[in-house]
Amino acid sequence: MSSAKPAPRAITGCRNLGILFLLLLFAAPLATRCGLISYPLGLPLTALAVLGAALVLIMVLLMLPRVRYRAHRSRLGMIALIAALPVIAGVVVMAPGAGLPVIHDLSTDISDPPVFEAVLALRGPDTNPLARDADTDAAQRAGYPELRTIESVLAPAAAFAKALATARSLGWEIHATDAQRGLLEASETTFWFGFIDDIAIRVRPYNDGSRIDLRSVSRVGRGDLGANAKRIRRFSAAFAASGPPPTP
Repeated sequence: MSSAKPAPRAITGCRNLGILFLLLLFAAPLATRCGLISYPLGLPLTALAVLGAALVLIMVLLMLPRVRYRAHRSRLGMIALIAALPVIAGVVVMAPGAGLPVIHDLSTDISDPPVFEAVLALRGPDTNPLARDADTDAAQRAGYPELRTIESVLAPAAAFAKALATARSLGWEIHATDAQRGLLEASETTFWFGFIDDIAIRVRPYNDGSRIDLRSVSRVGRGDLGANAKRIRRFSAAFAASGPPPTP
């Protein structure tokens, strides 16, 4: 009675490592979000999952053409698929941030960005500082020249009501609103790691309408892979596409 030839140790090792890195790809971000580990540990573990899987994938691709592994090519193909998943995930996450400036504080008004007040009590001692510097301003001008103040024909009160409705429609957590001053503070939490980014919106009179400015700041991390700029763009598009402001 014949039996399947056992796989060489190299194949078994690659399989085990591939599965380990795939599990780590999901476990590290979720453990960070749940507070089981800190983000300075969760991020390197996630990077380890991607890089480790890439090494496994390279090893498998080197094995495939060799004669001694010919009988195990189906297994190698499956291992290659398992190892490719973390690599693809890493590329999908990192690629949008390629070439972008390494900053975490973006504002539609660089010279006079909206300020934070209510969220200050929510930001811990290890969060990023909220003071902008000349390097951040220059990096934003070079990397995100399209981020500009939203101009509206609506009166300030109506524009503020519409801005608040837009923020809520995007799922942001509202922390404070001051219609008299035209100020709104909110935050948004990322799905995987549970990173929190804070948002300040300011509405001011302008000619016969209003000017709406946004500021989006990551609480942790030097760079944001373009997340804050995407958030501002989403708000701008949603604000422009939405109908008239809700009636008080």
